[in-house]
Amino acid sequence: MSDIGIRWSRFEDFRKAPRVGLRYLIGRRRKVFTAMSCKKLSSWGPTVFVAVKSLFITGLLLVPLAGAVAQDEDGSGGLLEQGFSRFQEGDLDGAIGEFEKAFAENPTNDLVADFVEKASVAKIYRMVRSENPRVSGIGVELLRISTLVISQRGEDSEVLKTAVETVLQSENEEQLRYKIQYAYQLGRNLVPLLIPYLGDGEIAVRALVMNWIARIGMDALPPLVAACKHPDGRIRTNVAALLGARSLRHPYSLGYLKALAETDDLKEVRDEASSSLNAILADLDGTGTVDDAKAYFLQTAREFYLKPYRNPFDNRKYSPMVYELSGMQVIGTKVVGFQVSEMMATQCLLESLKLDPNYTAARVLNLCADAARIVEYDENTSWYSAQDGFEDIKAVLSGQKDHTDLVVRNRLLSAPAPVLYAAIRQAALDGRGEVARKLIRSAHTIGLRGEVPVALVEALEDENSRLVRVAAAITLAYWNPESGFDAGEQVISILSNAVVQSGIRTVVKGMGNKPLANRFDALLRSKLNMESYLHETNVEELLHTLRKSPPDMVLVDEEIGYATVERATSPINTIVNELRKDYRTVDVPVVVVVEPGRKEKAKEAYESDERKVWVIAANIGAVALQKAVVEPIFEGKDDSKTLATRLASEAAEALSYLSSVRTDMPVVQSVASLGQVLTNRPDSVRIPCLEALGNLRATGILAQVAQVFSNLDNSARVRKAAMLAIGKALSASQKATDDVLLIIKSGCAENDAAIRQASWIAFGRSGASAEDHLALIQSKSSGAAPADAGAPEEEPAPEEDASVEEPGSDDLDPDGDI
Repeated sequence: MSDIGIRWSRFEDFRKAPRVGLRYLIGRRRKVFTAMSCKKLSSWGPTVFVAVKSLFITGLLLVPLAGAVAQDEDGSGGLLEQGFSRFQEGDLDGAIGEFEKAFAENPTNDLVADFVEKASVAKIYRMVRSENPRVSGIGVELLRISTLVISQRGEDSEVLKTAVETVLQSENEEQLRYKIQYAYQLGRNLVPLLIPYLGDGEIAVRALVMNWIARIGMDALPPLVAACKHPDGRIRTNVAALLGARSLRHPYSLGYLKALAETDDLKEVRDEASSSLNAILADLDGTGTVDDAKAYFLQTAREFYLKPYRNPFDNRKYSPMVYELSGMQVIGTKVVGFQVSEMMATQCLLESLKLDPNYTAARVLNLCADAARIVEYDENTSWYSAQDGFEDIKAVLSGQKDHTDLVVRNRLLSAPAPVLYAAIRQAALDGRGEVARKLIRSAHTIGLRGEVPVALVEALEDENSRLVRVAAAITLAYWNPESGFDAGEQVISILSNAVVQSGIRTVVKGMGNKPLANRFDALLRSKLNMESYLHETNVEELLHTLRKSPPDMVLVDEEIGYATVERATSPINTIVNELRKDYRTVDVPVVVVVEPGRKEKAKEAYESDERKVWVIAANIGAVALQKAVVEPIFEGKDDSKTLATRLASEAAEALSYLSSVRTDMPVVQSVASLGQVLTNRPDSVRIPCLEALGNLRATGILAQVAQVFSNLDNSARVRKAAMLAIGKALSASQKATDDVLLIIKSGCAENDAAIRQASWIAFGRSGASAEDHLALIQSKSSGAAPADAGAPEEEPAPEEDASVEEPGSDDLDPDGDI
């Protein structure tokens, strides 16, 4: 047979094969039809050339699945079919083997999707329901890939345009088959391209498109309702009619239809909208109420806002999009999955406010929705930025940054006070604690004053969220009502509890070398403010302890052993393996302590970023441990303890502020709580606590504060704050005890200028005798200070003035506290 004969024979087989759609345009990106009229082809040149090109593209659309699999029958495509046949025959082991061989050959996603379509989704679900977990897992993966490919195909503009033109140019049964096929395969993504045809001059085209959209079903509603304000009256009329079609009736359309019935300029549009509205209300069988458009929009928005998991239009078959009318076209804008419902809620609320800008309920809910958008945007941006991959999602979030920062955030900060207070109360009633907290923080940022709103006082008793209670207490502390405020004691109690509940990082040790364990215990407690406890010496007891109460970090050495019979696996590998199997301990980092000479070999044996295992030398110092392990593990970690510490710091700062101003709140009741956090807490918590204790003249815990200063492991900023607190407390006391006086004297000889100044102030208020004054001044002038005179002067903290020296007399009081 000649070459021409062979090619013609292949084409005949190609032409007669079953029609399966557009799958082979994906990936190959062939040049296909662009926009064409439904009545004639665009001019491509000579008639023959047009016919050949049309025939070629139509052939591509009709490529059979069998042909595609046949091209790969000796490869992964054939193996997929064989595996599925084995599954249907009940040979699960054989099916698993064939499927694993197929996946080992890395089949394309298109090939897998074609296989799923041929086998049918319903039959693949039989695999998913299998009691064999491996068979079930294979079924889940097949469906995942198939769903992904369908979504990708539906976003290809060339495929969509070709599908529309193919249907419009076909006739009778062929046209019906195409409509059904593309309605299933491409669905909602076709609707923006079909909407312009609703205004076509030929009634046959309009009827065809309306029938096609109706076949797509409720998935078509989001882009369809976006066309309700289309400039073309004929399109608006047909959109209104479609929204009442049996397959498209849904309460989501009520607001749009009522708005058309109330406000549209054309009688035809108003009549169709009223008819469709009545049809939907009739379908609701009495559960729907006749209301105005703005109320319908509000009701729909509340459903999306409060129950995003029940959004029928958030379908994984499609990429997440929201639709809006731009000129004459309905445009889909990509969003991230978690944003679909909240943005649809915002769209409904904006429609409601267009009808009535003073509609208070819509303004309140819109503010709640804005707060929810910001909270979720910030949380997800932070999470995705720390992950590898997810480039598409990162690009979408990055593209939204300007609008979020310049529009949505500013809407919160510019909201009228009554609307903001009402939104706080509404968020609390809705159980949306994260929204209420964001709104309360906005009120704090704005700096609202005057009469205290009831919503803030009620937030102090919020039953759903401790975070809301703390946020309200912090805001009210800075508000500091002067009179007529009865919740002051409650504010102080909440802030005090928040300070005490700051998160302490915990470490469990599993070490056979007890002296080494004791060294790290002291290192972690005194220098890194971490709580080290439970020294276990064997693997079994250690694992039992870790599973019962997972810590923030595990410290092990190579001398830990088994309590029973030795195993082939090393104890450390056993510990790591067992921790990673348990969901409670899967993320707990393990730090292996080895002798310095073994460090490199131990790193090769144990260290792994993926398994969260670090190796350090036994002689490591506090600074090196902080840099090598603590910071990589906990820096930027947004867990419950980080949040608790952040809240404690903010609460301590609020108490420090209240202690420094005139207030009717009983701030002195916080002294006991402030005294509990002077050790084993981050500096961000301890410094404002020390400032508050000084402002409150807390003489009862003077010795405890003095011990904070005398601990040289504390930072210069903490020690300075402690000495300032001592000085202020002594201004309300007659005399310092001998122990405290001795500590103050040592501070007067420190190298740090800021600490010396604070110490001299405290010494001047200590009630020391004239002899003590003279002796201290003489020791300073003679150079007989306790500190090493030859030691280099420490560099002052960045925020301090390095030129400050100790006062020249006991009466110097820069703070004006005496």
